[in-house]
Amino acid sequence: MKNLFILFFLITTTGFSQSTKENLFKQDVAALVEEMEFMYGYDQLLREYLIFKSLNKNETDSLEVLPDSLRVEIIKERQFENDSLSKIISGIILAPRMLNTRPE
Repeated sequence: MKNLFILFFLITTTGFSQSTKENLFKQDVAALVEEMEFMYGYDQLLREYLIFKSLNKNETDSLEVLPDSLRVEIIKERQFENDSLSKIISGIILAPRMLNTRPE
């Protein structure tokens, strides 16, 4: 009888806590999505600025569709004079991206 009571208690508690978590998530989902979209947009803007040295989205989009050789030349022309920024790009921004992407 004691084991049956413990089993019933665990099932009831688990079910109740899961539904509570789902309700809380449903309440916060809009705010979470908005925050994630903001973080993604901010990340892309910062990445494009560090690579292309421009905050103009139309300009960076047009540069991204260029052939690789021409894009590399333009990036070299626009490089920052301070070498620490290239270390930031290669060590902090691009390093995690390279670890989490598969080469094609």
